[in-house]
Amino acid sequence: MFRLTTTYILHITCWLLFMAFPLLFLNRDNSVEYSPWPILASAQYWLFCITYLSVFYMNTLLLIPRYFIKKRYFSYTSALILMLVAVYFVRPFDKLINIGEQVHAPGGPHGPPPGMPSGYEMHMPPPPPSDDDSFGGRAFSHHDVGMPPPMRGGQHLDITSLFIYVMLIALGMSVSSVQQWLITERRVIQIEADKTSAELSFLKAQINPHFLFNTLNNIYTLAVTGNIHTATSIMKLSNLMRYLTDEVSADRVPLQKEVDSIYDYLDLQRLRIGTKTNIDLSVTGDLSGHEVPPLILMSFIENIFKYGISKRDPSTVRIDIKTEPHQLSFFCQNRIFTGNTTIERVGIGIANSRQRLQYLYGEKHHLAINSENGLFTVYLTLLV
Repeated sequence: MFRLTTTYILHITCWLLFMAFPLLFLNRDNSVEYSPWPILASAQYWLFCITYLSVFYMNTLLLIPRYFIKKRYFSYTSALILMLVAVYFVRPFDKLINIGEQVHAPGGPHGPPPGMPSGYEMHMPPPPPSDDDSFGGRAFSHHDVGMPPPMRGGQHLDITSLFIYVMLIALGMSVSSVQQWLITERRVIQIEADKTSAELSFLKAQINPHFLFNTLNNIYTLAVTGNIHTATSIMKLSNLMRYLTDEVSADRVPLQKEVDSIYDYLDLQRLRIGTKTNIDLSVTGDLSGHEVPPLILMSFIENIFKYGISKRDPSTVRIDIKTEPHQLSFFCQNRIFTGNTTIERVGIGIANSRQRLQYLYGEKHHLAINSENGLFTVYLTLLV
């Protein structure tokens, strides 16, 4: 709606300027007493305006969409030639100039020349015939006797009318070309947005079963070993599944919900891994008002327990979540054990999170993953 209103205002403004230009042009003497109203009231002025209004919109609204864009160039050229012939015979600019000279000639509708009394009529005999048609050694002019100049109704070519016609046709072509380019750009952007949305939907569809299967495997291990916390684990899994089913389809979820699901997930993992692995979780800052893509942090934490835990060797897992007014920082680190050579699972897990972050945040995120000194470390910063 805003774009449409802006277009209307732009068209109206341009045409008002176009219609005002002849009025300024006809005041060639810069007369202080110049009045545009006799010109505005003349049929020739409105013939000039309507002719070129019709030319412009016939070209942009009818001929270009119906013929030029559909590559019917012969029909388009034929229509332009017909309009050119019509403008040639109508002669809008020539007629406008004639009426302007008649209106503002001495003794015209403005009254007698300056200095003469009102009601005075000028009657002067014509000059005596002369071979050089001169009067007093000066070339004779109709203005010398207060008579309007003769009409330009001859057969000379009205170059100005044709020039304005060509300029409006070129302007119409330019405007239509820009409009088509903008339409094409919008279509490309929409296609890219639809593609991105489809890919995100596919990635989310991967997350749900992948996460569920891993957690079910953990609870299965607890059940097989007869762990007394199996029932509690099932309840926490229920909380996680409620988060998955209710929130995973959204583009953003409150950060508090993501952190709550991380707490439940870590409690499940503590029951499975025993006491050899120490989990150090730190959450600082105000979580309210922050939103993140669902499971975007969880995928990195899940990767820790899939590839960075040993049941024989002691280790420490560090997880830090820090919020600032316009920034979220996430850090996790775990030991790399010999034998767990696959750090990133292609297609799901971290690779999945990389794609989601790129689609949703673009340049407003920074993700650094490295494995140095026997430690696997993830640094993630989101500008929110």
